[in-house]
Amino acid sequence: MELKSFRLENYSDSKQEHRSIIIQLWNDKLSHKYLYDLSKEIELLNELYIYDKKNKAFIVYYEDKPIGYISLMSVDNKCTISYGLIPEYRGKHLCTNLLREFTYEVLKTYEDINKLSLIICNDNIGSQKVAKNAGYEKETIIRYSKYRKMQ
Repeated sequence: MELKSFRLENYSDSKQEHRSIIIQLWNDKLSHKYLYDLSKEIELLNELYIYDKKNKAFIVYYEDKPIGYISLMSVDNKCTISYGLIPEYRGKHLCTNLLREFTYEVLKTYEDINKLSLIICNDNIGSQKVAKNAGYEKETIIRYSKYRKMQ
């Protein structure tokens, strides 16, 4: 998937650089709290990929440096995006831009998707701001969604 400001690589356990980002996110207190166990998520995405090719995990590159993780999970026509950046790249509007660009590409690439969701914990104020600034609207207490249909 091609984005304007970022490069995405399909996650691969065989790439040390990819594993390193997942480990950095796991070891970061905030990421660990909100992203839970990315290894299990990636495992699940790989299993789901067999049935629906939309299910993918990516390592995010910015200026040729790996800076985070983003994924799309599609189950029963419900699509959810999960994301996280390593600490030194937070607070620079990169995550907002990443989410905005990723959302646009997902909706452009998969015409059968007309709704994307983010599941955000109540106390994750940073991610709530990212979602709002990327064009998502609050749907429930912990879920943000924006209904869109690309032409």
